[in-house]
Amino acid sequence: MTPAARRVAAPRQPLGGLATLRRDGVRALRWEYGGGVDMPDLDEATEVILAGASAGGGGVVRSLDRVAATLAETHCAGCEPLVVRGLVDSSHGASTEALDWSTTVQCTETGLCSYEAQMQQEFTTGGHGIWGARMDQSCLDWHAENAPGTEYQCADVGHVLENHVTTPFFVRQGLTDSLLSGNMIEAMFTVPGEGPITLQSFARLTRNQLLALADLPTTAEEGALISAPGVFGPKCSKHETLRCDASSFDTSIQVADAEVTMLDVWSRWVAGNGTASVVSSSMGDSTCADDCSDGL
Repeated sequence: MTPAARRVAAPRQPLGGLATLRRDGVRALRWEYGGGVDMPDLDEATEVILAGASAGGGGVVRSLDRVAATLAETHCAGCEPLVVRGLVDSSHGASTEALDWSTTVQCTETGLCSYEAQMQQEFTTGGHGIWGARMDQSCLDWHAENAPGTEYQCADVGHVLENHVTTPFFVRQGLTDSLLSGNMIEAMFTVPGEGPITLQSFARLTRNQLLALADLPTTAEEGALISAPGVFGPKCSKHETLRCDASSFDTSIQVADAEVTMLDVWSRWVAGNGTASVVSSSMGDSTCADDCSDGL
């Protein structure tokens, strides 16, 4: 069957790397290990997981809906239905939106003393403006229609994840993530009514944020289009866990008499069977398998 026969219309704005995986005008990528094998054509896939950790997790949030729409357009005619899911790791620590920015290094050094000021700058002349980043289009459209002047929030990965990603996704976030908590402590954020943010307050805020994800179908700005994500939140400090077998497969949370891993929760979430949100509730209920060599 020729490519023209098995594909529907090409997307209006093809993604370069995605086009390569789809063999769109290029030969197949080749995996050379173990004698070599051509990588399959992504247009023939029946299940696709777009996964990323840390900044890569932010990339998943910004791109998941776009990738899903592209693959739906190019999926081969006559193939089994396509399912696309996202896996966001180490990218959803405590939000800065409700924190006090007046004590931060950012405020002292740049004069950006609020969440709004920071995101406005990011949206216009910051990283998004400089690099021409493509934001989640439904976020931009929703804010333009419902809250004009707040489009800057679409530069905030956390806001997009909690309000505008309509493709099913799963969040893995350590409550004591060493990099994310360290960055916020070093930046000198203040928790209103409490004082400077600490590892303990970071963990509490992150935990509450993860638990709230179960309510996205009713709380999100596009809630009617969003299904509750899967969530795994151990009280562990490892950042970027997906590159480490131990952190991915051996880290667990004690639930009743069982040790539950991320993949246990993922399987429940995919099957729609059982608790799909498991977040640590105490200091001793998590087993953190962080013995990786990457130093993070």
